[in-house]
Amino acid sequence: TAKKAPPPPPPLAPPKLELLSAGSGDKRALRLASSVGHKESMRLSMQLGIGMELDGKKAPSSKLPPMIMTMDLAVKDVSKDGDIRYSFVLSKTDVPAEKGVDARVVDMLKKGLETLRGMKGEALVTKLGVTKKASILPPANADAATKQVMQGMEQALQQISVPLPEEAVGKGAKWRLTTPLRQNGVSLTQIADYELIKLTPSGALVKVKIQQKAPKQKVWSPVGVTVDLLSLASSGSGEMTVDLERLAPKASKLSLDSKVLMELPKKQKMRMSSQMTIAINP
Repeated sequence: TAKKAPPPPPPLAPPKLELLSAGSGDKRALRLASSVGHKESMRLSMQLGIGMELDGKKAPSSKLPPMIMTMDLAVKDVSKDGDIRYSFVLSKTDVPAEKGVDARVVDMLKKGLETLRGMKGEALVTKLGVTKKASILPPANADAATKQVMQGMEQALQQISVPLPEEAVGKGAKWRLTTPLRQNGVSLTQIADYELIKLTPSGALVKVKIQQKAPKQKVWSPVGVTVDLLSLASSGSGEMTVDLERLAPKASKLSLDSKVLMELPKKQKMRMSSQMTIAINP
């Protein structure tokens, strides 16, 4: 029987950044330096592959075509501490045909994404590139699938800026960002390890390795049932070209593989695996 939704969970703790090594050679303190009135366009490409298994029976795995979104960002305000408040609007969307993907799926996704066009939101990022908050206003006609894409986009926005250490850093510097997250009702911890490959005149080239993990927990699903999350583990890696005058990286590519094991109400075990690739300005 459907139950009413549980009360909203407590707010998440803020992300924690620690420097593991300052690197060698010439060192610089890296700070975002966007000013009020700065505008930029960001092209975001997101591709998802999903596999599912219920009590040992595998469903055919599905690979979705790339979803391409162009966002226009504009800096509205910069505080005394260097916190940058910016607005964004989704100005263009596209779903190109993909080999091995049914044309009907491409068409359905294309139409779904088109309903998001014109979607607006705001985000607040520190001068050290840590996103304090990002909020997206859903269009009035958004369905459940569209809202799920939006959650993915909120997550992508949380990841767009590269967190920077307080200290001056050089080649080979390493730092770690630990972020409590909540996705689709699941509370999890993300650990991102960054390495500075090289400093550039306008910023830096940075590599990242990501891990996500979650303790066992009860998760309320939108259909009104509670499921038991038995395990969640994700890992991924990527590379970003940081330009300190921009909000989003000049270019970045990140891939994340996730495996989830859940127990449904009738003791049925469900395994889900997903592969996500997020590219900025590909």
